Amino acid sequence: MNSIGYKLDLFPIELINHLIGRFNGVIKSNLIKITSTELIIDFKRHQNDNYNILIKLFTKLAESFKIIKTKYVFSEKTRNHIRIRIEETNTRYMIKLIGVSFIPPGKILNLFGLILWYYITYTTGNKSNNSDFGRKLSEEWKIEENMIKREINNRIKYHRPIYENGLCHICGEESIGNNEWKFVIKREKRVIPVVTAVCFDHISKLI
Repeated sequence: MNSIGYKLDLFPIELINHLIGRFNGVIKSNLIKITSTELIIDFKRHQNDNYNILIKLFTKLAESFKIIKTKYVFSEKTRNHIRIRIEETNTRYMIKLIGVSFIPPGKILNLFGLILWYYITYTTGNKSNNSDFGRKLSEEWKIEENMIKREINNRIKYHRPIYENGLCHICGEESIGNNEWKFVIKREKRVIPVVTAVCFDHISKLI
């Protein structure tokens, strides 16, 4: 256990949930939801929906998960908890990312751009850059994403050296220490403690 109460391979669901809220706020839809163990991408079925688009998104996410597990998750036991599956009902398609709390929040944030591209294509039938709606939404998310990264990397942190094996949550190389910091949600007057393992090159980064 580190000094603020989190295992190095377990990330606060509260932070991931906050990032999801920011994403859903941009697209004005509860596309992404989260439980204690799963991130759920919830597509409502419509008359002209294209299931193949969802399969392509699932394939891309599966490829990304494989890289994340290999590059950013140190423990083989932990890797076994990280899985992905797709489910279908009469009213919706759901892609479930299981073991999301073992994935660095920055890597979850990186997946949102991919999810957005397929959401636009699924909703409109056009690629994101082929419609005013898609271009507008993509630009709005880009602005929001940059704002999130600036907010996070401006947080006060305390760097603590470590002497056991670990992987940098920024690049996946061997880590040399932990940045222990607090994400402040001012609107809710809430503080979320976070630990980011870092290598020498990323010692100044949090996500």
